[in-house]
Amino acid sequence: MNTSSDTKQTERELITVSIEIGGIAEMASWATEELSVLIAGKGKPVGELTVSELMGILQKHQPCSVEKEKPVSHCLTQ
Repeated sequence: MNTSSDTKQTERELITVSIEIGGIAEMASWATEELSVLIAGKGKPVGELTVSELMGILQKHQPCSVEKEKPVSHCLTQ
């Protein structure tokens, strides 16, 4: 049985994931290009990635895109 706290936790997780995925549109073009390379490496179209897969890719890419203002090629090999 779902409780109110379960529903609230799910709501928080949904909002967090939405913010993370929505943030892709705010990235610099070089960052989205690097992210696209990582996603293409999964061998699936974007629409076939699970939320968990996409979040994992974003978490791996975040240190490369957040702290830098220009492309960093080592990010593509991580």
